[in-house]
Amino acid sequence: MKSFNFDDDGANPASILIKQYPESSKSRLKELIKYKRYQVPPAELEHILHSHPGITEAAVIPYPDESAGQVPMGFLVKRRGSTINETQVKDYVAKQVAPYKKLRRVCFTDSIPKNAPGKLLRKELIKMAVNSRL
Repeated sequence: MKSFNFDDDGANPASILIKQYPESSKSRLKELIKYKRYQVPPAELEHILHSHPGITEAAVIPYPDESAGQVPMGFLVKRRGSTINETQVKDYVAKQVAPYKKLRRVCFTDSIPKNAPGKLLRKELIKMAVNSRL
């Protein structure tokens, strides 16, 4: 059973943040990848991908899939001189996550689109993936 930490007033700090910043919590919920009946947070997979020595940048998006609804797809920028391939990336992630969170598709690219403050432009990546059928 999960336990929740409450402050002296009896409020859960996470619920306070959601009440103070409802738009940010909604955008985070929208980012979740719906794989079959599971929800996969892209940030978790990105964190794992960033820990790989052969990868300098990573972004994970929901890729449309007929049978699963969406599957996790990674856009990756290789470190200079790296010879990492799709299978190695998938295996690296699969060893660290539950089976439903595994990357199902991988695309290597020269750069990942970001806005001026450095936030990933996931919508652009999704359009790029769907339009080119990567």
